[in-house]
Amino acid sequence: TTRLNGISELSVQDAPKFYEIARRIVEMTADTILVAHQARFDYAFLKQAYGRLGYVYKRRQICTLRLSRELFPGLPSYQLGVICRHLQIPLENPHRALGDATATLALLQRIRNHRDAGQFRALLAGEMKSTTLPPAVHQRQIDALPGDVGIYFFYDAFGRLIYTGKSKSIRKRVLSHFSNDLKSPKAREMKARIHDIGYELTGSELVALLLESDTIKRMQPRFNRSQRNVRYRHGIFAVPTDAQDFMRLTIKELAEMDNAPLVS
Repeated sequence: TTRLNGISELSVQDAPKFYEIARRIVEMTADTILVAHQARFDYAFLKQAYGRLGYVYKRRQICTLRLSRELFPGLPSYQLGVICRHLQIPLENPHRALGDATATLALLQRIRNHRDAGQFRALLAGEMKSTTLPPAVHQRQIDALPGDVGIYFFYDAFGRLIYTGKSKSIRKRVLSHFSNDLKSPKAREMKARIHDIGYELTGSELVALLLESDTIKRMQPRFNRSQRNVRYRHGIFAVPTDAQDFMRLTIKELAEMDNAPLVS
């Protein structure tokens, strides 16, 4: 932290404790919308801090990083400093609260000027609708997900599969991963790493279960860790019928069979 923003323990030794200013923040932000670059990241810290005080803090958010991805495609990075250089917005004292806040306000104003009033309102409405989504995921990706049975895939920025799951309704299950109230550090980390979403319809829950299991064992997704090393005693095998012209599926113990199972 000190290397990033120059803040040391000495510089904050006289700062008020959070509980001393918590009520004032609630009052200041009542009926407002929080605007920040990577708003979900900052908002998560606020929610955690209030949660430790036994208070549920909820505010709508606008993320200038997500808006910038939408309006200024093709940049090598969407960090605040990179966007400010691209748009020639002054950024004094990077990674310090006042400097970043001032630059974020200027960026929001630049975004507003990039669209007419009606388009800007529609843009903000769409952004607030998707406030629970990972920063790199757009609402249109969610809208394209089916409400049918199958498996879904989460990919990181490098196209690597990091998680797969199954559901009777793919869209509903995917959205459940993006709650603003995620308590597990692992769940929050996974959400932050998601850059793309895929899916495969299966037509039945059984096929979805088998395909999910096979995908986890073959691809070893990072956030399916608890399921990756499962060892099964039984498998589904294809065996010839008495007529020898047809194959039938049967469930057998792995130790009984010499050939490899279709699924185990």
